[in-house]
Amino acid sequence: MAPRTPVALSLETIADAALAIGFRDLAITRVAEHLGVTHSAIYYYVPNRRGLIIAALDRAIAGIEAPDATDDWRVLLTTEAELLRELMQAHRGVRAAIETVGDPVPAFRARGHAMLGRLVELGFAPWDAFVALDLIYNMVLAHGSDLPTEEADRPPDQLEARFGADLGPMIGDALADPAMMFRRRIEVIIAGIAATAGLG
Repeated sequence: MAPRTPVALSLETIADAALAIGFRDLAITRVAEHLGVTHSAIYYYVPNRRGLIIAALDRAIAGIEAPDATDDWRVLLTTEAELLRELMQAHRGVRAAIETVGDPVPAFRARGHAMLGRLVELGFAPWDAFVALDLIYNMVLAHGSDLPTEEADRPPDQLEARFGADLGPMIGDALADPAMMFRRRIEVIIAGIAATAGLG
């Protein structure tokens, strides 16, 4: 097998390679191998693994389209949640990567500021806009990468025995269809925001 021709290095090509490898297996040596360069060449662009994670997260988040222009804040927040869920589904390990970094990466900070501004334009008080967006983002981080679990394969009678006749079927449905459960969580959060913020 012929040696790989090294690519022209940039922070963007490094971030793209990191995303191709995935957050769970991310290491500077793996990115260097993927790009056909020495790992010391990567250090010219990122100081350490944390810097690599930041570059990859920033690139991934910057690549998410903005929600379509709408005058309906419910649609805006729901669309934002769905777009971020798609990111988490496409790039496993995003939640752990965000927790590793700690602070919001620049693209996420810019996206959040734009969303806050849009919510205020749509009638939110600034504090209510902040809390609403925080609720949505935290829910997405907590459940955006959920997949069906082994519990979902349990026979209904076992779920009913464990959780009761009322809860068993609902829990089975939620475990079997995380996307449905995600949408339902968003609906409940949106209803709570409307009631608390006094928005119709």
